[in-house]
This record gives sequence, C-alpha cells and structure tokens, in this order.
Amino acid sequence: MEIDEVETVWVRGRWVNRVVGEEDLPGGFASREQAVEEGRRLAARLGATHRIVERPDHAVDAEREYAPARGLPRTTDDEGRPLDNPSG
Repeated sequence: MEIDEVETVWVRGRWVNRVVGEEDLPGGFASREQAVEEGRRLAARLGATHRIVERPDHAVDAEREYAPARGLPRTTDDEGRPLDNPSG
C-alpha cells in the first residue's frame, strides 16, 4: 500500500499525526510545533507529503469557555495570556 499523505491535525484537545486513510497514530502532542516536526519526519520516512490541518476557531473558542462553563477559575485572559494562579 502506497502512503500519499501524513496530516498533523487538532483532535480532541491535542495535536496528532495520522496517515491519511488510517487511524490516528497513538500519542499526541500538547505543542503544535512538536507535532509538526514529528509529522514531517514521518512523511519523509514514508516518502509522503505532509499537511497541517490548522486548529479550527471553534476549538480555540471552546477552550476559552471551558473553565467558566464548568465553574472552574479561568487561567487565561481573552487573548490566551496566563492569569495569576487563581488557586493561590
């Protein structure tokens, strides 16, 4: 089977790499940069192209709203910058 493309994509709160047409690879990355680097290495090893699927805006919005919706203190401001530690 020839592999044409590897994707780096945001899935359920983390960056993952996957071979297009197959399941997501195990693990995941908190950092986009780490996932992209590993995705590029994998694509090169497989002789495939690499594509980054950017995190959708609704995922960013959901993260901003997650803490208030659950009654937890916010840890970032509306621009994503860290607040002082709300738990002391």
